[in-house]
Amino acid sequence: MKYALAIVVLVFAVAEARAQFGVPEEAPDALHVLSGKVFLERSGMLSERLEVWLTPETGAGKIDTFTESSGNFQFEGLRAGTYTIRVRAPLGSPFGDGEERIAIYVSKTTTRYNVIVTMPLRANARTNEPAPPPPGTIAVPGTGKPAIPPGAADEYAKAQAAMKLGNAAEATRHLEQAVALAPAYGDALNDLGVDRMRAGRNDEAIELFRRAADATPDRFEPRVNLALALLAAEKLDEAEFEAVKALALDPDSPRALFAGGRIALARGELQTAAERLQRSVAAGGDTQAAAAVALGELCERAGQVAAAVEAYRIALLAEPDGPRAVAARARLSALGEKE
Repeated sequence: MKYALAIVVLVFAVAEARAQFGVPEEAPDALHVLSGKVFLERSGMLSERLEVWLTPETGAGKIDTFTESSGNFQFEGLRAGTYTIRVRAPLGSPFGDGEERIAIYVSKTTTRYNVIVTMPLRANARTNEPAPPPPGTIAVPGTGKPAIPPGAADEYAKAQAAMKLGNAAEATRHLEQAVALAPAYGDALNDLGVDRMRAGRNDEAIELFRRAADATPDRFEPRVNLALALLAAEKLDEAEFEAVKALALDPDSPRALFAGGRIALARGELQTAAERLQRSVAAGGDTQAAAAVALGELCERAGQVAAAVEAYRIALLAEPDGPRAVAARARLSALGEKE
């Protein structure tokens, strides 16, 4: 099905598409904004200001700034090109310098890019000083990883069994018990967050997903779920940061790409949204139909009817029945097209 995706690669390169979105015309070499956040491996957020260098891949010169104490930083007035972002670790720090590369594309409008820079724990610090587990857990000796009490693991297993039987209330009760017994049980926190989100209790879901992400920083699922919960709460900048972190953990995850595409679209970053949704559709998975419908709607709004039709047809191939199929058929009918 990749043949269909080629049609929409340049959807947002045309002036007509931007005009339909009400985006003002600017010079082709518009200046852009790069926002970033620095994290410490296995330790989370910064508590001090650090120097950040931005170096272009071609051309002379580099610019620097300092993070806020929370780890946020920003560069403005950037032209298209590839840049290296480097965060310098203080002398004697257990963390090494953080470095990332990012490509900024030529565009007629100013675009905001986002990047996450993680400062790695030095090898000697990994060996001699394992990071402490989150509160409420006991570390496995020599690893710094939390051990899950048997009672909590049993409750989680019962929750999984109840879910398979379709007993949502019973599953919720066992998940709550698992979290009560092990407050940093990542899997249980994540699943309970999903339960709360489905129940419309989004604020609780956000808190649970944050705790799950902190407890299991190497897992991308809580990050994706947190990004979607923040999107639902219209906290778009926070949602984008979590989506970028999820994609850093698993760059080819269809679900993370789908979530990132929806968030970019909500932020008005049309090119980024199109790229992420295309990659999500191409990667397949259980979000393929949803990503294809979203991509179709995006192309349709941009005036790219042929591309929208192909996207809706991909959605039907991925999910012949169900809500996504209903949406795809409705749009094809409205466009006067057959399946």
